Amino acid sequence: MERNMQEWRCREELLLMEAPVVTLTGQYQMRIENYRFLRSLRENEIQVQGKRCRLTIAGECLMVDYYTGEAMKISGRICSLHYQEV
Repeated sequence: MERNMQEWRCREELLLMEAPVVTLTGQYQMRIENYRFLRSLRENEIQVQGKRCRLTIAGECLMVDYYTGEAMKISGRICSLHYQEV
Protein backbone atom coordinates (compact mmCIF):
# COMPACT_ATOMS: atom_id res chain seq x y z
CA MET A 1 0.00 0.00 0.00
CA GLU A 2 2.79 2.43 0.91
CA ARG A 3 4.57 1.76 -2.38
CA ASN A 4 1.40 2.64 -4.31
CA MET A 5 1.13 5.92 -2.41
CA GLN A 6 4.77 6.76 -3.22
CA GLU A 7 4.19 6.01 -6.91
CA TRP A 8 1.07 8.20 -6.88
CA ARG A 9 2.96 11.11 -5.30
CA CYS A 10 5.78 10.78 -7.84
CA ARG A 11 3.25 10.78 -10.69
CA GLU A 12 1.57 13.92 -9.32
CA GLU A 13 4.96 15.68 -9.12
CA LEU A 14 5.71 14.81 -12.76
CA LEU A 15 2.35 16.16 -13.88
CA LEU A 16 2.91 19.38 -11.94
CA MET A 17 6.35 19.77 -13.57
CA GLU A 18 4.60 19.41 -16.96
CA ALA A 19 6.74 16.37 -17.75
CA PRO A 20 5.31 13.62 -19.92
CA VAL A 21 4.46 10.43 -18.07
CA VAL A 22 5.47 7.40 -20.14
CA THR A 23 4.44 3.88 -19.19
CA LEU A 24 5.89 0.95 -21.14
CA THR A 25 4.35 -2.50 -21.03
CA GLY A 26 7.03 -4.76 -22.39
CA GLN A 27 8.17 -3.94 -25.89
CA TYR A 28 4.71 -3.73 -27.44
CA GLN A 29 2.64 -1.07 -25.65
CA MET A 30 3.24 2.48 -24.48
CA ARG A 31 0.95 4.97 -22.78
CA ILE A 32 1.86 8.67 -22.77
CA GLU A 33 0.17 11.24 -20.55
CA ASN A 34 0.71 14.98 -20.21
CA TYR A 35 1.65 15.81 -23.79
CA ARG A 36 0.67 18.65 -26.12
CA PHE A 37 0.12 17.08 -29.53
CA LEU A 38 1.10 14.36 -31.98
CA ARG A 39 3.81 15.78 -34.29
CA SER A 40 4.11 12.95 -36.79
CA LEU A 41 2.86 9.43 -37.31
CA ARG A 42 4.62 6.88 -39.50
CA GLU A 43 4.73 3.10 -39.32
CA ASN A 44 8.31 3.13 -38.04
CA GLU A 45 8.37 6.41 -36.05
CA ILE A 46 5.98 8.49 -33.97
CA GLN A 47 6.85 11.95 -32.62
CA VAL A 48 4.98 13.44 -29.68
CA GLN A 49 5.42 17.03 -28.53
CA GLY A 50 5.49 17.60 -24.80
CA LYS A 51 5.37 20.95 -23.07
CA ARG A 52 9.13 21.03 -22.66
CA CYS A 53 10.36 18.11 -24.74
CA ARG A 54 9.86 16.01 -27.85
CA LEU A 55 9.52 12.23 -27.66
CA THR A 56 10.48 10.10 -30.65
CA ILE A 57 9.36 6.48 -30.58
CA ALA A 58 11.00 4.20 -33.15
CA GLY A 59 9.90 0.70 -33.99
CA GLU A 60 7.95 -1.50 -36.36
CA CYS A 61 4.22 -1.52 -37.18
CA LEU A 62 3.62 1.40 -34.80
CA MET A 63 0.09 2.69 -34.44
CA VAL A 64 -1.87 4.94 -32.11
CA ASP A 65 -4.66 2.90 -30.51
CA TYR A 66 -6.30 5.92 -28.92
CA TYR A 67 -5.59 9.61 -28.62
CA THR A 68 -7.37 11.91 -26.18
CA GLY A 69 -6.56 15.22 -24.55
CA GLU A 70 -5.30 13.31 -21.53
CA ALA A 71 -3.43 10.28 -22.86
CA MET A 72 -2.52 8.20 -25.87
CA LYS A 73 -1.70 4.54 -26.31
CA ILE A 74 0.85 3.37 -28.86
CA SER A 75 1.26 -0.25 -29.89
CA GLY A 76 3.59 -2.15 -32.19
CA ARG A 77 7.17 -3.32 -31.72
CA ILE A 78 8.82 -0.47 -29.81
CA CYS A 79 12.60 -0.44 -30.34
CA SER A 80 13.62 2.89 -28.82
CA LEU A 81 12.40 6.02 -27.08
CA HIS A 82 14.34 9.27 -27.54
CA TYR A 83 13.79 12.28 -25.26
CA GLN A 84 14.85 15.70 -26.54
CA GLU A 85 14.48 18.88 -24.51
CA VAL A 86 13.22 21.91 -26.42
